[in-house]
Amino acid sequence: MAKNKRKFYKSIITLTVLSEKPLDSDYSLENIARDTIDGDLNGHEIRSVFNKVIDSKETARLLQESGSSTDFFRLGQNGEDEEDDD
Repeated sequence: MAKNKRKFYKSIITLTVLSEKPLDSDYSLENIARDTIDGDLNGHEIRSVFNKVIDSKETARLLQESGSSTDFFRLGQNGEDEEDDD
C-alpha cells in the first residue's frame, strides 16, 4: 500500500431552515432535503463556513466516526492509500 499523496477536505456547511416546529437533532440530511423540496421546511440560506485540508489518516478516522467505510475514498483503516499504482 502506497503512501497517500491525495488531498482531502473537511467542509462545514450551515443551512438555515425555517419551520413551524423545531427539528430533532437526529433529523437526517436526506429528510431535510426532501422536506425542503416537497414538505413543510423552507431552506432559507446555505453558507459554506469552513474548508480545511485534512490528511488521509484524519479522513479515515472521520469516515469511520460517521459510520462510513474507508473504502469510500479507497483508503485503508489508518488512511493508507489502497489505489492501484497502475
